[in-house]
Amino acid sequence: RARSLKAQAKSWGKGAAPGGDVAKLLARAWPDQIARKRPGSAGSYLMASGRAAMLPETESLAKQDWLVIADLGGAAKEARISLAAPISEADALEIGGIVSEDRATFDPKTGKFAARRVKALGAIILSESPLP
Repeated sequence: RARSLKAQAKSWGKGAAPGGDVAKLLARAWPDQIARKRPGSAGSYLMASGRAAMLPETESLAKQDWLVIADLGGAAKEARISLAAPISEADALEIGGIVSEDRATFDPKTGKFAARRVKALGAIILSESPLP
């Protein structure tokens, strides 16, 4: 009986882990936990919630452009990611929901307003262009 159970356990372990499915499930549960790697950074991420998070450069996940963060540690400026799953950009954008809006800001140095069209997933700016 022990051999039979061992053989059965081995057969269960042969399948590939459903990494993409786990990431999609986490993203649907917590879309504000979707994070994109900051440009020019090896392990710093910006979450859709606006919070900064980091991974050591030596972590294999630090090579991923998009993550869904399941657990963070610390309340520092950049909290340390302790559990995350990689997610494709397409899945992150589809699940997280892209918002396109026009924004106006005032520059006190020039004394002028500037208007721009912004596409974003929460706090993650995907693109922006000036408005006339």
